Amino acid sequence: VLGETVLGWIDTVLTWRQVFWSFAGLALLIGACIWCIVPQRPEWFAARMQQAAPTHSRRAFAGLFEVLKSWRMWVLGGAVGLLYLPVGVFAALWGTRFLDQAMGLGEAKAASADAMLFLGLGVAAPLTGWLADRSGRQTLILRSCIVLSLACTVGMLVLSPNHAGWSYPLLFGMGFGVGSIVLAFPMAMALSPPHARGAAIAFVNFFQMLLAGVGQWGIGVLLDRQGSADSVMYGLQDFRTAFLVLPCGLAASFLLTLLIRDCRQSMY
Repeated sequence: VLGETVLGWIDTVLTWRQVFWSFAGLALLIGACIWCIVPQRPEWFAARMQQAAPTHSRRAFAGLFEVLKSWRMWVLGGAVGLLYLPVGVFAALWGTRFLDQAMGLGEAKAASADAMLFLGLGVAAPLTGWLADRSGRQTLILRSCIVLSLACTVGMLVLSPNHAGWSYPLLFGMGFGVGSIVLAFPMAMALSPPHARGAAIAFVNFFQMLLAGVGQWGIGVLLDRQGSADSVMYGLQDFRTAFLVLPCGLAASFLLTLLIRDCRQSMY
């Protein structure tokens, strides 16, 4: 949230080249601090890890194969990847441009509005986790949040620039719905045997990042097919058409969750 807001302000003060050099310098400073502060591994720990390396390697590959054989893991991974699209595609790349160019908010306000999506995700993640622990109804909470995100996404796409102020609560609602994605990780662990739980979490996260990357590229392709060849500006209708990917993805995510049942304890 802070990064999105600060970047919106920095963009009006510095050039992109200066911004990248500044972040490079900050990264070097953080790396130097880590080098000075974080201690080296104790010798006894390094020796133990080296001795156990062959066993851990075999178990790691066995766990990965176990995950790949489970159709439930593929369904869960697909649902998670599609649910993450509003964050991975809209908030992470195209949202600020849409809010600036199509909704007329301006760069600074567009960045702060886009940050509402991340804020909603941050609020929802611990709240949905707590509710799931108390109720044991993981899939019900997950489906409800997907419906919320879907409704807010549709509302965002039909919103008129004359009522652009409503983008703040709508984007917060989109992010809040996506925040339930945290439930997928304990669900993945419950669907996997003990030696495959790390691989299960990585598999779900892989789907999340994969579909986000494909979605960012796909939205760009759709926008280029609609926009003018000699202009980098896209109209409101161009964005609305390209962003139809988002509600379609959320609807597909909801349908996939119908194939998943609650995992109140491990299946193994």
